[in-house]
Amino acid sequence: MNKYLLPFICFGTLLFSCKESDKFSFYEEKVTPLQMEALPDSLSPPKIIRLSEVKAPDIFEITPTKIPLKYPYGVGKPTVKSYGVNDGLPGDLVQDLVLDQQGNLWIGGIGFLSKFDGSTFTNFNISNGLESVLISQLLVDSDNNIWIGTLYGLYKYDGYRFHQISLSEDDRNHNFLSLIQDQDGTIWASSQKGIFRISEDSVQVFGKDDGVPLGLYYTLFLDQSGRIIATSTTENYVYTNGRFEPFDKIPAIGNSHPVILTIDQEGSIWFRIKSGDKDQLGKYDGQKTSLFGKAEGFDHQERIYGAETTKSGEIWINTEKGTYTYKNGIFNFYSAGELDKLNFSSVVEDDLGNYWIITRNRFVKINFNLTNPLEIPEGDSDNLNNSIRLRLAIGPNGSKWVISSKQRSSLFKYEKNEAIKYDLEPVFGEGFFFLFLFADKNGNIWLSNGGNQNIPKKLIKFDGSKFHIYGVDQGIKMDFVRNISEDKDGNIVLVTSSGVYFINNEIITYYGEKQGFPELITSIVFDQKNRMWVGTGYSGAIAFTQDSVLKVNTSNGLPNNFVNDLTVGPNGTIWMGTDGGIGRIDGNQLSTFGQAEGLGSIATSIFVDTLNQQLWFGTTKGLATLSFEESQSENPQFRIFSKQNGFENIPSFLGTGEKIQVRSSDIWMNTFSDLVRFNWKQLQEIKSPSVKIKNIRINNTNLLWSLFLEENDSLNKLTVTNESVLKFSKKPEEEFLKELQNVFGNIEYDSLQRGDLIPINLRLPYTNNSITFEFSSVSPAYGKYFQYRYKLEGYEENWSPVSLKNEAYFGNMTEGEYTFKLEAFSPFGTTSKLSYTFKVLPPWWRTWWAYLIYLIMLLLLGRRIHAFQKERTIRKEREKAKDRELEQAREIEKAYQNLELAHENLKATQTQLIQSEKMASLGELTAGIAHEIQNPLNFVNNFSEINKELIADLKEEIEKGDMEEVKLLAADIESN
Repeated sequence: MNKYLLPFICFGTLLFSCKESDKFSFYEEKVTPLQMEALPDSLSPPKIIRLSEVKAPDIFEITPTKIPLKYPYGVGKPTVKSYGVNDGLPGDLVQDLVLDQQGNLWIGGIGFLSKFDGSTFTNFNISNGLESVLISQLLVDSDNNIWIGTLYGLYKYDGYRFHQISLSEDDRNHNFLSLIQDQDGTIWASSQKGIFRISEDSVQVFGKDDGVPLGLYYTLFLDQSGRIIATSTTENYVYTNGRFEPFDKIPAIGNSHPVILTIDQEGSIWFRIKSGDKDQLGKYDGQKTSLFGKAEGFDHQERIYGAETTKSGEIWINTEKGTYTYKNGIFNFYSAGELDKLNFSSVVEDDLGNYWIITRNRFVKINFNLTNPLEIPEGDSDNLNNSIRLRLAIGPNGSKWVISSKQRSSLFKYEKNEAIKYDLEPVFGEGFFFLFLFADKNGNIWLSNGGNQNIPKKLIKFDGSKFHIYGVDQGIKMDFVRNISEDKDGNIVLVTSSGVYFINNEIITYYGEKQGFPELITSIVFDQKNRMWVGTGYSGAIAFTQDSVLKVNTSNGLPNNFVNDLTVGPNGTIWMGTDGGIGRIDGNQLSTFGQAEGLGSIATSIFVDTLNQQLWFGTTKGLATLSFEESQSENPQFRIFSKQNGFENIPSFLGTGEKIQVRSSDIWMNTFSDLVRFNWKQLQEIKSPSVKIKNIRINNTNLLWSLFLEENDSLNKLTVTNESVLKFSKKPEEEFLKELQNVFGNIEYDSLQRGDLIPINLRLPYTNNSITFEFSSVSPAYGKYFQYRYKLEGYEENWSPVSLKNEAYFGNMTEGEYTFKLEAFSPFGTTSKLSYTFKVLPPWWRTWWAYLIYLIMLLLLGRRIHAFQKERTIRKEREKAKDRELEQAREIEKAYQNLELAHENLKATQTQLIQSEKMASLGELTAGIAHEIQNPLNFVNNFSEINKELIADLKEEIEKGDMEEVKLLAADIESN
C-alpha cells in the first residue's frame, strides 16, 4: 500500500485552486499541451487501518429463493415493434407476408397488398389490376415474381403488371391455404376447390379422381426429396407419378391422425396429434418418431395451432398458452409481453436476424439478438418506468448480478432459466435498499446500501455463499457511495462523499479531507507510469507522481471540470468523460471531442474493451464506440448507436453513473429503466442491404415511364395503369396521357427495371434537362435510419453532405453523359453503393449530323470563295495585260506615224529631185541620178507597205487579245 502514500502531498492546494467558474462547453476538437508542476509538501499522510487490529466484519448467510424467468436465460426480452395503419399500412387485417429477393417485405390482407422497404409502404389495390384484394396467401418464386391468392382467383405480379391465372371456369370463392414452388419451378396452390399445379402454359387440377377428396383444406409442403405433401385434418397425401397417394410414412400413434405442421431443414416432419382433449407435438425424422412433453421442455399441450421453420432453421410453434421456439434440441417458451399467446399465422426471417410475424390482425418485428433488455424477475420486466434504477455486475465467469430500485433489498443472480434471489431486508430491517454493486476479479460481489436514518450504511461483500459486512467498526465511514471499482493490484477502491478507501484482505488505506481530497471524487485509476489519476466533480482531473503533479481542467482545455469517468486506454492514453464531452491525453497533449464528432455534450462512462479492440462511451447521444486503431487518430471517427438510428433499446441518453460493461461480444449498459445487451458480434456479421432508385422525376414532374415504351400492346397498357395508380392514386386519363406525350414524348430509353419501373439507358432531350432522383435502402427493419450522400459525375465534383435526405435534384444540365452515384450508410456501419448513367441529348443544331452539315456548308463556301478570288485575280491580271498592250499599241502607232512622216518627206524630196532634173538639162546625168534615187525610194515604199500590213495585223491581234502575237508583230515593225 506504499503507493497510496503519494497523493496526500498534492491535493490541498492544487485541487482547491481549480474554480468551477472556468467551465465551458466545446463543439470541436481542441489540442492543448500539458505541463507537470512541482508538488507542495504540506499535507498529512493517509490513514492506515489494519483489519487484524479492528473488529472482524460480521458474516451471515441467506437462503435464496428461485424465481422462474419468463424469457430464456441468455436471450432476454425480445425487441418487439408493431406495424399498422399509423405506420402507412392500408389496413389492419393482415393475412400473410413474404420477403422478396431484394429484401422488400410484401404484406397481404383484407383489402390491400403492400410492399414495405423500411421507409415507405407501396400499396396496391383493385385499380392496379387485382380483381380482388381479399388476400389469403402470398409466395415469392425463384424469379422474384409475387404470387397472390385471393378470394377471386390467383394472380402473378412480375414487377410491371398483374397477370390473372385462370384455375377453372369459375375463379370466384377461392380460399387459398397454400402457395409453394417445387424444385422444377412449378407453382402449387391449394384451396377448398382442390389442388392446382401451375406451369407456364397450363393448369392441372387435382380432385377426387386424382387421389384427393374435394371439400377439404390442404396445406402443402415440399420435402427434402422434392415431393409435394398435402395434409388435412383427416388425411395426408404425397404426389407420385402424376397423382396423389396416401402418405403413411409417419407411424400410427393410436387412433390419432398426425396433422403435419412443418418440415424442418433436416427433413424431419413436425406434426400434432390428438391425445384426449389435448394436442401432442411430435417429430418424424424418417427413421423414428419422437413425442415432446414436459420432460423435453414442451410443457403446454392444450392446443397447438401451427408451426413454421425459419431461414436459420429455428422452429416456431404456436400454442394456446404461448409461443415456443426450438433450436439445437432446446425449447424456449414465451408467455409474457408481446409474445404471450402470439397466435401467429406466418413467420419470416430476414438477413439481419429479425423475425416478421403476423399475429392478431397485425404484423410485428421481433429481434432476439441485436439489442435485448435483461428480464428483471417478479414483474419488473413488464412494468418498468424511468423512476426505477437498475444496476448490473458481470462476474469473471460471465455470471450476471442485478439490483433493482423496485425490489430494493434483493440481489439477483441469473442461472439457466431462473433467477436466484437474495433478500437482505430481513437482516437489515425495513427500508433497506441497495445502491451500488461491483464484481471483482475473484468473483466477489461488492454492494453498498441506503435506507432510512435507522439503517446503517454498509459495504457488503458476497463471496458466493456468505455476506461480509464492513462499516464504522472496520474504519469505513459509509456516507454517499459514488463508485466501487478495482485497481490493477486487486484492491477494492471505494469512493464516498467523505473520501476514498483502498481495501484488501489486510489493510484499508483512507484519503480524506486532511489528506487534501475534495468532497466530490468520481473515479480513480492508475496509468502505465503508475501515476494516480483522480476524477473530480469540480476540479477536473489530477494526476501525480512522487515529485510532480498534472492538473487537467478547463483552464488548459478540458471541456468541463465535472469528470464523470476516466480510464486508461490503448498505448497508455488517458480518456475522460466529462459534462462537456470527451478528453484524451496522449503523452503531454490533451485532445477534446464532442458535438463536432457526432457525440453528445456529456460523456458519462467509458469502457476499454480489449477483446473487441474497442473503446465504449456512454453519451447523451447514445452508445458511442471507437476502435483502438481509430483512437490514435487526430480526427477519430466515432460510431453512435441509439434509438435515434434504429437501436430501439439504447436510449439517446446513458446517464451519469450508469456503467458500461463488456462480456465476450456482449456490451451491457444501464439505461435507467433497463439493463440492455448489445450484440457487437452480430452487428459485425450484418451484410449491407441493397439501395435502389425508387423514382425519377423530370423537370420536377412525375412521369409514367411505361407510357414511353415502344410497344403499345394490351400488356403495356396494364403496366401504364398500374404505374399511374401507384404514382397518382388513380387510373390514367386520356387527356393526361396526351399531355405527357406532348411534353415528354421525345424521352428515350431501352427498357424499364422491374418493380420500380426505372428507365434503363435513359436519354433526355435538351428541353427536359432537369432530373430528380428519389432513392431508399431496402431494409424493412432499418430503412428509415440510413443516411446518404451523392454526386452527379459530369455535373459536379464533390459529394453532398451525409444526411437522411433521400432525393437529389440536378437542373439545367448541358448535353453529355452523366453518372449519378449514391452511397447509403447503414446504422450498423455498412455501406451500399449505386450508380446510374444517363445522357442529355443536344438540340438538333448541336447534334453530330448538324455539325456535319455545318462542315459541308463551310467547305462549299470555302470553295466558292476560292473560285471568286481566282476569277478576280485573273480579271485583274487581264486588265493589267490589256493596259500594257494598249501602251505598246500606242507606241507602235507613234512609230508608224513617224514612218509616215518620213515617207512623205522622202516623196517631197523625190519630187524636188525630179523637178530639179527637169530643170537641168543634164540628160544622162539626170537619168542616172533619177535611177539612183529611185532605188532607195523603192526600198522605202516596200517597207512602208509591209509596215502597213503589219500594223493592220497588229490591230487585228489586239482585238483578239493574243498578246504574244502582238509582241511579235511589234518586234517586226521595230526591226523594219
